[in-house]
Amino acid sequence: MTTNEWSSANTLEKNYFVYRLMISKTDLNLFVIQDPVGKYKQSLIDMMPRDGADIKYNKSSGYWEELFV
Repeated sequence: MTTNEWSSANTLEKNYFVYRLMISKTDLNLFVIQDPVGKYKQSLIDMMPRDGADIKYNKSSGYWEELFV
């Protein structure tokens, strides 16, 4: 996340979402993280500051959405 994205996530809290689209030869999956700063404060994601923030998450950090193609 960029510095501005992290700042916006901090301001918007539960109204800010991160969407991670994962594509493979056999699957199309969407992982959704709501309020990443709040999740960070709850130790549900790890964040490493850089020129923004590198985010590491696990299955407790968000939820999977089924995609239909």
